[in-house]
Amino acid sequence: MSTYDKIAQKLNNDGASGAITTRISSPAELRELFHVTPEISQIIREAMPPQNQGVSLTRGILSGQIDELPEGMAAEVTLGAADTVTVADNAQWVIEKGANVSLAINTLQLGKGASIKVENSVFTLSVAKLVYGSYSGSSGITNGSIETDPTKTKVNYRIGIFGSTGENGTDGADKAAGANGAAGRDAKVSGGSVIVNKATDGAAGANGDNGENGQDGHDGYASQTAIITFKAIDPSVESIAISTQSGAGGNGGKGGKGGNGGNGGKGGKGDCFGCVTTDPANGSKGGNGGNGGKGGNGGNGVPGENIIIELPASFGKERIIISKSEAAPGSRGFGGAAGMAGAGGEGGDKGDAKRVDAGKHGEPGTAGTVGEDGADGTNRGLPANISIRQK
Repeated sequence: MSTYDKIAQKLNNDGASGAITTRISSPAELRELFHVTPEISQIIREAMPPQNQGVSLTRGILSGQIDELPEGMAAEVTLGAADTVTVADNAQWVIEKGANVSLAINTLQLGKGASIKVENSVFTLSVAKLVYGSYSGSSGITNGSIETDPTKTKVNYRIGIFGSTGENGTDGADKAAGANGAAGRDAKVSGGSVIVNKATDGAAGANGDNGENGQDGHDGYASQTAIITFKAIDPSVESIAISTQSGAGGNGGKGGKGGNGGNGGKGGKGDCFGCVTTDPANGSKGGNGGNGGKGGNGGNGVPGENIIIELPASFGKERIIISKSEAAPGSRGFGGAAGMAGAGGEGGDKGDAKRVDAGKHGEPGTAGTVGEDGADGTNRGLPANISIRQK
């Protein structure tokens, strides 16, 4: 019997309520209790001061590098315990992600449609007596929270042990269009029929940048180990519905859009004075569109960890209704859209030039390519194994 079970048994047998304090005298007990609640974690850290050279005694014990407590050292830790916990009709007692809760309760009262939901958290619950009834208010909750939104609390289970879906990958950033090319310089012929300058071609449009890749979706977070013990079950409890599903993978992020190519610059216009003519210049090529970013890969579903339900021998296993679902992998992120090609620049105007055509129109750029889609996640997370034990 574990240290915590001994304490829970004492609580149930004695009919006591409130907190129970125990004294830790071995590294094994410390490792067993350290992850029970954040409060215990903090108490132990305070009771186990750092050694020389900044090495944490607590960390050394938990990692197995220290096999014995220093001579004469022990720590007192307090475990939460409650006399009666009530979850009102159609309410849900929620143990949030990563809470890692261990509780001993004399009487657990679940109202009509009431349930307990544990999300990606180690959960140890020892209940002296489970009772179903109708209750107008929730009370005695010291860990977790009470959810009353009917869109969230209307479930088909009394106890749900779940993982959490992995975070979706971040979408890649879209890229801005390339700069347009500058117009060419116009030609100029002076009054003395002297060519001051010839027309110049427009500058090419800049290429659009490639869109950023989408990030991969995160793997799911597993449904954690749960040990739930009911020492006695009231006749009001006809059955106990238990549901579990581990964490699904997050979706891959979408690739960013490639930037459009910039437009080519217009050619400079021609000029003429007297018998002297200088031709207009040509428009320039448009910039190429950027390629779309690659979509992120979907994350994997992860398997759940074991669940143990302990019942009195008088409550038949057939009265436990079990529902299991696999955790799906995340979906792929789609590739980003291609950037459009920039238009070619217009040819320069004839201006005052005689007997010449306007400048040639520049060629358009090339459009980018659509980004490649990511891959769907590959693994489906198997649900936890639920063991039913009778004592």
